[in-house]
Amino acid sequence: MSEDWLRRRLEGLASGGPPAPGDRVGAVLGRARRRTQLRAAAAAVTAAAVVLGATVLVSGGGAGEQGLVAASPDPTATSAEPAASGTPSATATATATPTDEPQPAATAPGASPTPVPTDATRPARDTSVLRLGFIGDVPGAPSGPVPGDSDGAVPVALLRAWVADVNRAGGVDGRRVELLVRDASVDQGDRRRAAQELVDAGVVAVVGSVLNRLSPDAGATLLAEHGVPLVGGDLGTADWRTNRLAFAQGALVDELAEGMLAVLGEAASADDRDAAVVCIDGTACDTLQEGVEDGRGEAYGLRGTFVQRVGISETNYGPVVQRMKAAGTDVVALQMAWQQAASFALEFERQNFQPQQVVVQHDLAEELADEPETAGWYAVQSVFPHVVRDGAAARFHRVGADLDLGAPEARTWVAALLLERAVAELDGARATRAALVEVLRSLRGERLGGLAPPLDLSGPTTRCVMVARVAFGAWIAPQGLRPTCLAD
Repeated sequence: MSEDWLRRRLEGLASGGPPAPGDRVGAVLGRARRRTQLRAAAAAVTAAAVVLGATVLVSGGGAGEQGLVAASPDPTATSAEPAASGTPSATATATATPTDEPQPAATAPGASPTPVPTDATRPARDTSVLRLGFIGDVPGAPSGPVPGDSDGAVPVALLRAWVADVNRAGGVDGRRVELLVRDASVDQGDRRRAAQELVDAGVVAVVGSVLNRLSPDAGATLLAEHGVPLVGGDLGTADWRTNRLAFAQGALVDELAEGMLAVLGEAASADDRDAAVVCIDGTACDTLQEGVEDGRGEAYGLRGTFVQRVGISETNYGPVVQRMKAAGTDVVALQMAWQQAASFALEFERQNFQPQQVVVQHDLAEELADEPETAGWYAVQSVFPHVVRDGAAARFHRVGADLDLGAPEARTWVAALLLERAVAELDGARATRAALVEVLRSLRGERLGGLAPPLDLSGPTTRCVMVARVAFGAWIAPQGLRPTCLAD
């Protein structure tokens, strides 16, 4: 696969004659056909970035679908799908030889040789059931079905599909998995009872949960008192930084905020580096403003950076855009929900303000990518962009084939992979809460097949983010599985 091939492919996908004048049915069908073609083009760009292990940059603005440039490969990413639990990978199979069996060490004359472990002397592998828990917005759990409109519906469905998948393959490192789901959508008393039920049931970890449903008074402290690790989850609260038994599987809110500055620094040209940051009033905005005031913008080559705070219910963004224009702003970071970001895109258009680069911090809403004004916009993500379908992400899409997968499900999936990785590291030893905590704290630079930024779980988080971008009316992963890391 080459850059020329990609360019020819995208030109072919994006082509298509206009309907005849006055042909309203043809116009509607033409728009639908073009959207299908453009989404196929976006998927081709993301697939190319993963396969080539490279960055595929799509020029932004009005020319957002014209040029492709392949950049340097990411040496930390892997494009191979991890083998099923207990199954050797293709690479391992190809390189294994009879000499891979344990060999007697060289001994000095007269010394007793070191005994080689045999099946009779090795400790028996633990094959007991691996009991895990999930706590979140899942009304009806554990006895009834989870309503499809609840926040936890798809993540729970994905976790259950993951459990079925690993059990079909022999379990996680030979251990059959059992998932206990508890609802935490009502009040703190119910949440604490949910946590107590999981403790009493003997779960060794809580996986992929929504930690803001487990505030200290509502169960997190209880879980910590019993040594239950929280393995990955929503990553949306400060508890992931302060709770020593919470192991984040990706970037936290503060790192995502600074990640916007890092992405702008990478994307902006040498002459277009005057930056504006707009954020919704709150603690995350406080942290972002403090970082800008401390010179974090300059750390990424940005200049003239200012922060504009807006209220969560504010709808008139005209004065904010006027300030950007007056300040000569070239690049913009928007820390807000997609609906507010879309309103800013319309205001940019109304005032004919065309920043060179825009980056947002949210969960890759398709509605935002549908807006013509957002072509070329970037977004920062805690883990891999869910639009990546090849390489290590193939299993995610295979297991979740019947689900509406998005960014929350990508985070849930990486949490499950982190649990898999920790159990495999036990190498057959008993999977206790304490053993899992010890293994998790020992992981350094773990990427989980490239689906997570480099993790150092001895501390609270990672210092890297993953990147997505709008092209062809859809989100793509222009860097594939290559992360963007923050300055020291």
